[in-house]
Amino acid sequence: RVLRHEEDSALLKAYIHEWTKFFEQCEYLPKPFIKVEPPSSLTPSPSSTNTKIDQVRQLMLESWNNNIFKDIKHRLQNSAMKLVHAERNGECFDSQLVIGVRDSYGK
Repeated sequence: RVLRHEEDSALLKAYIHEWTKFFEQCEYLPKPFIKVEPPSSLTPSPSSTNTKIDQVRQLMLESWNNNIFKDIKHRLQNSAMKLVHAERNGECFDSQLVIGVRDSYGK
């Protein structure tokens, strides 16, 4: 859905939309991987539960990077840089487009 957009701002909007949906799912999808009923003699600590959630979340983010982001990274960078250059030349643009792409780098 993201790659079909030719125009820079449309590409960035589509990518940010998909990234936001995916990142929100990273909060909820790991939860079923927590043991519902731990063995009675071994009660897991909250930190071990968080570790399991973090491992699943990390796998999800790595999957995003390997299957989606790496294929369009350069197009996203180029589109964002065009907007930055346009802003430097006094043109108006939606700064959230650049911020949204930047945010997906840091996760």
